[in-house]
Amino acid sequence: MRNLNKILVVEDDHYIREELIRVLSKYGRCFSSTNSIDATKLLEKDLGITHAFIDLDLEEKLTGIKVIKECKNKKIRSLVLTSHENEQIVSKCISLGVDRYYDKINYFESFKEVNESFFHKKLETKKDFDDFFNYQYITREKSIVENIKLIFSNHVSHDRVIQIQGPTGTGKSKLAKLIHDQSSVKGSFISFNVSDHSPSLIKTKLFGAKKGSYTGAIEDIKGVFELANNGTLFLDEVGEMTHEMQKALLVALESKEIWPEGAQKPIKCNVRLICAGNNILKKVKEGALRDDFYYRISDFVVMIKSLSKRREDIKLQAIQFARDFSKMKGNGLVSFSEEAMSLLQDYSWEGNSRELRNEIKGIIDRLASPLIKKEDLSERIINYKRGNRLKLPDSHLEIIEEKGFKNYIEELEALIVDHYVFQKKQSKRKAGQELGISKDVMARLYNVYQKHEVANYEYN
Repeated sequence: MRNLNKILVVEDDHYIREELIRVLSKYGRCFSSTNSIDATKLLEKDLGITHAFIDLDLEEKLTGIKVIKECKNKKIRSLVLTSHENEQIVSKCISLGVDRYYDKINYFESFKEVNESFFHKKLETKKDFDDFFNYQYITREKSIVENIKLIFSNHVSHDRVIQIQGPTGTGKSKLAKLIHDQSSVKGSFISFNVSDHSPSLIKTKLFGAKKGSYTGAIEDIKGVFELANNGTLFLDEVGEMTHEMQKALLVALESKEIWPEGAQKPIKCNVRLICAGNNILKKVKEGALRDDFYYRISDFVVMIKSLSKRREDIKLQAIQFARDFSKMKGNGLVSFSEEAMSLLQDYSWEGNSRELRNEIKGIIDRLASPLIKKEDLSERIINYKRGNRLKLPDSHLEIIEEKGFKNYIEELEALIVDHYVFQKKQSKRKAGQELGISKDVMARLYNVYQKHEVANYEYN
């Protein structure tokens, strides 16, 4: 596929300019300028420039700021290369709209990683995110959406371990693959389920082995760490690791090195680790997980509740699954009767999205009309004994009608922060663990509501 990037290089030093053009040519066609005046003229032409690399000091100190402003006006992504690390200058450039700011030496030491990230197309617009949550990972659950947006907006660095918690069937491995696909890493996505292998084989599976290191090792064996080098390693059921392997994994993460069995020297491995499991905090309390290991893999947590607790998601997923399977059979669009959808939303779905998907596939296979009715559902769903779902008390409904939904949610979040942090006198980390949300989401709630005056509502 032809690279459509058009890159403006603004640098007055001949050697640096030529080196920039050399390393940037693989990402698109390069234009160059030695001063702000010529650079502005190039930007005014209809060249379709998409990215700009700008030296801050051109004909005089900080003249490059003029080019930053022009790039911002034309919605061109800009990256500053400079020797200035003064906080006021950095802040000024960022306030003017620069996308990245690098010291020249640091840039050339890691230009491959910087460029891969800078030129990578991220989900940025509302439409991008709507498409993602409508078709790729179908959810409207606020905490999931917020965390995924943070990851895709590069607020979660590649060095941070992402932990996905949730019951079986909620799509943890699918989400991990989607995170990899949207990242700037160029290596492979390697998935490894710890529970599928005996503890005695885990070390070899993770780190590999050299020829002759044990009976039967007739050739070098690469572990999943090495296979995922410069890519993403997804470790599922990470809570099933022995203490010994937890310690070994900690060392590998901190040193970015692995020791294959029988090796005489370590192998450098730079991977983005995404891990998953269920009831991880419970395993810590039971002593199955080391505290230091738990905190290392809990750097950024995405909590996925069971599908039965996400009623809107049941509807969204059921509709999309029905469309997909109907299309595969060559049929037209189908819809659900209100009664059928209500029964689906009230069902327990112990197998979560996986079970719902199988149910909808079965319905479409035997469907005789475009309307899915109660009698089209499986008997277990029709005859399911439904308990009392959580219902809003009349006092809550009155508040919503009086203050509006947005204010109601804000007051509710403020009460939660007040109770779990201030009244219980505990840290944000502990509060987040009890609530089942990541520390980033908890920090956002805390920063918004720590000085919030909670309204005198009776929430009962």
